Amino acid sequence: MTIKDPNSHVHEYYRLRMLAFYAAITLMLPIAANAQPANDDAPNAVPASLGINIIDNRGATTGGTISCADDSDVWYFFDASAAHCSAVVFDLSIDVILPSPGYAPTLAVYDNAGTNELACNASSPPSITIPATNTTYWIRVGGVGGSTGTARLIINCSGPNTINGYVWEPVSNTDPSPRYDHAMAYDSTNQTILLFGGRAPGSLFGDFYELDNNAPNHPWVPASLFGPAPTARYGHAMAFDRNRNRLVLFGGWTPTGRSDETYEYDVVNQIWDNPQPAVRPSARYYHSMAYDTIRGRTVLYGGSTNAGPSGETWEWDGNQWTLRTNLTCPATLLCQRFNHAMAYSPLFGATYIFGGTDGGTCFNDTAHWNGSSWGISTAMGPTERTSHEMVWDSVRNEFVMYGGNTVGCIAGGGVESDTVTFQTTWAFKAGNGNQPRFGHAMAFDESIGAVVLHGGASSTVLYGETFIGEPGIPNDEPTGAIHINSNSSRTFDSQAATDGLPGCASGADLWYEYTATCTGQISFSVTGATFIPEIAVYQGSAPVGAQIACETGVTGFVQTEIVVTNGATYTVRVGAVGGAGGVGTLNVSYCDLQTCPSVISIGSQTQFLVEITGTASGLPWSWIIKWPGNFAADYHVPGVTPGGTASDVAAAWVASINNHACFPQRLRAQQLSGGSSNKFIITIGGNQAFMNVAVGPEGQVPNCYLNPISVCPFNPDASQILLSGEDCNLNGEDDTIDLLREPELDTNNNGVIDSCELVFGDVNCDERIDGNDMSAFVTALTDPQLYDERYPDCPILAADLDGDFLVTPADIEPFVRLLLERE
Repeated sequence: MTIKDPNSHVHEYYRLRMLAFYAAITLMLPIAANAQPANDDAPNAVPASLGINIIDNRGATTGGTISCADDSDVWYFFDASAAHCSAVVFDLSIDVILPSPGYAPTLAVYDNAGTNELACNASSPPSITIPATNTTYWIRVGGVGGSTGTARLIINCSGPNTINGYVWEPVSNTDPSPRYDHAMAYDSTNQTILLFGGRAPGSLFGDFYELDNNAPNHPWVPASLFGPAPTARYGHAMAFDRNRNRLVLFGGWTPTGRSDETYEYDVVNQIWDNPQPAVRPSARYYHSMAYDTIRGRTVLYGGSTNAGPSGETWEWDGNQWTLRTNLTCPATLLCQRFNHAMAYSPLFGATYIFGGTDGGTCFNDTAHWNGSSWGISTAMGPTERTSHEMVWDSVRNEFVMYGGNTVGCIAGGGVESDTVTFQTTWAFKAGNGNQPRFGHAMAFDESIGAVVLHGGASSTVLYGETFIGEPGIPNDEPTGAIHINSNSSRTFDSQAATDGLPGCASGADLWYEYTATCTGQISFSVTGATFIPEIAVYQGSAPVGAQIACETGVTGFVQTEIVVTNGATYTVRVGAVGGAGGVGTLNVSYCDLQTCPSVISIGSQTQFLVEITGTASGLPWSWIIKWPGNFAADYHVPGVTPGGTASDVAAAWVASINNHACFPQRLRAQQLSGGSSNKFIITIGGNQAFMNVAVGPEGQVPNCYLNPISVCPFNPDASQILLSGEDCNLNGEDDTIDLLREPELDTNNNGVIDSCELVFGDVNCDERIDGNDMSAFVTALTDPQLYDERYPDCPILAADLDGDFLVTPADIEPFVRLLLERE
C-alpha cells in the first residue's frame, strides 16, 4: 500500500498558491490595445525622417477642420533643412505604400504653419510631389471612411543638379589586413559596421573588427572576442538582428571544412554565444543572409553544401532554425545556387537576391522572398556573375550592387568594377569606378548614409583598403559639403564636378566642412593633383559666409593656412584653374592646441585601464588621449632606462599625464600598487561616448590605439584592460579596478565581488528564496522604476530567470518552478 506523506498537504498548499500567483500576475500583464496615437492631432505631430517611417493610425480620431485626410488622421512634420536635402530648391516626394489589409490611406501636405494645404491625394496608395525649400512641412495621413491600419510613409528630396554617377572614396588603409570572402554587417544599436573573418593566400582569418566613424578616415578597431567566438573561416554569412541587438553568423569554410555552426554576438554586452539547435541548416559556405526587420527573422538562402548547391530557404528567430522552402531546377523558376548576393528591403518588405552559380551555370536573375514564397522579377539585370555584393541604401531607397566575377559566366568575362542600383529596374552608375574586385564585403552605414566596402580580390591583387560610396558627387555644391577632421586626408575626383559659385577656387569645385577642435593655426593643402588647384576658405557652413583665404597653386599642389577658433565651422572649397578638374588629395593639418574635458566628479567620469608588459627599451615616446571632439597629448615623453620594469614605464606614463595642463581637475592618472603596479587608470571628466588612447614614437602623432585584443609595442608594450562598467559596491570605482586593488574581494575567483553576487530568484535580497519574493518579482515585472525605488540595493536581474538579461513574462514560469522546488 502507498503511505501518504504527512506533509503533502503543505506542499499542495504551496503548489496551489504558486499556481494562483502565476495566474494572477499573468492577468496583470498589459493586453495590447489600439490606444489613441500620441500624434492624433496637429499640435502633437511627431518628426518624420528621410526614407521609411512606419505609420499606425489604429485608434486615431477624426480631428481638426481641414477636410483632406481628416478621417482617423495622424500627424507628422518633416524638417527639410535638418534633412540636408541636396539643394536650396528641390522636389519633395511623399508616398504611402504597403497599407495593411482593409486600410485605404489618404495623404495631405501643409506649409510650415500646418494650416495652408499644399497638396492632397486620396488615391490608393497616395503619392505627392511638390517643389520645396529648406523649411518644415506638415504631413497628415488619414483613412478613407475612417479605415485604419499600418503602412509605410516614404519621404525623399532630390535637387535639380542630381548626377547619375557613383563616387567611391578611399578612407582607410589600416587593419583589417587584405582579404576576401569575409563578411560585414551594420550594427544599428551602436551605429557601426562589424567585420569578421575571410582569407588570403595561405591564411584563414578569425579576427573581428568594428568601424570607428568618430575618428579621422574611419579606421577599423578590433572588437570584442569574448565568449565562444567563431573559429577562423571564410565564405560565411552575417546579418544583424535589430530586435535582439545580436549579430548572427552562420556557416563558412573552417580548417575542418564546411561549418553548420550558428554564432551570435551580443553587441550590448560584447560577447559571443554559440547556440547549436538540433534542427539547423546543413554545413555550407558561400550562402547569403539578410535580416527581415518587419517579420523579425534572419533569412538564409542557398550555399555550397556537401550535397552540392542548395536551394533551401531557412529562417532564424533567435531560438530555432526553420526550413521554409527547398527549391530545385528546373522544377521551379529559382535555381539552387551559391556565391550570390542578398539584401533585405524594408520599403518592399522582401529579401532580394541576384546572380550566383550552381557550379556550372551562372545566373543574372532577380528574385525576392516575401516571407512565404519566392517571386521572380522581370527586370533585365546586369550580366551573370558570382562573388559580388549587394546592400540596401535606406536613405535613397535602392539596392546598390558592386563588382563580381564573370569569368566562366560570359564570353570574355573578367573581374567587374561596375556599380549598379535597383528599385524596380537595374541602372548602371557612371563615376570614378572602384578597382575591379570580387569576394569583397559591403554594408550600408546608416549613421553616415553611405555604402562601406572593404577588401576583395582581382585576378592578381588582394585588397585591404576601405571605401565609402555615394551617388553622384555629393559635395558638388556648398549644401552638400563633406565633413573633414583635423589630421586627415581625403582623396577626390573632381572631373565631373560643376561650377558652384563665382570667385576663388571656382570651376570644377568640390566643397568640404571643417569644425575646429582648437583655437590656433591649421593648414589645408591639396597634393598629387593632376591639375593646377585653387583653395578657398569661408567663414561658417553653407550658405557660406565671408571668404577668409584664397590661394592658387602649381600643378599638383596648393596650400593655405588660417587661424581658427575652437568650435567654429569653416567651409573649404577646392577648385581648378581653368575648370580642369581631376584627382588629388585634400589634407588637413593637426590642430595642435589641446582642450580639456569636463570636471571630474563621481558619477560623471570616464575611465581607461592600461597594462604595461615587458621591459623598457629606452626609447622616448608620445601618447594621445581622445574623446568626442577633443584630445590631450604629450609628444615628448622621455624614455625609461633600458631594462626598466613595466612598473617603471607605468610610473613614467602616469607622471606625464599628471603633468598635463588638464591635471588634476579634468584629467588624471593613477598607478595601481602591489602586484598590479604595471597597470594604471586614466580618468577624464564627463560621461564621454568613448575614450581612445594611443601611443607611438616621440615627436609624432601616435596611431597605435590600445585595445584588449592586441598590444602596442613602444617602451615596452601597452594594451587596454576592459572595465566591467559595473560599480556593484557603490564606492565610485569600477569593479574591475576594485578586484585589481583587493583580489581578496573575490574569494571564489569568478570575477565578481563576493558581496555583489547575484542570486537568481532572491528578488527582495533577503538571502532567501521563498514566497516573500513574489511581491518583489511582480514589481520587477510590471514596474521596474518602482522596483528600483523599493529595493535600491537589489539588482533587477535577480528576476531574470530565463537568462535573456530582461525581466519579461517569459520569466514567470521558471520563477514559479523555482519557488515550488524551494518550498
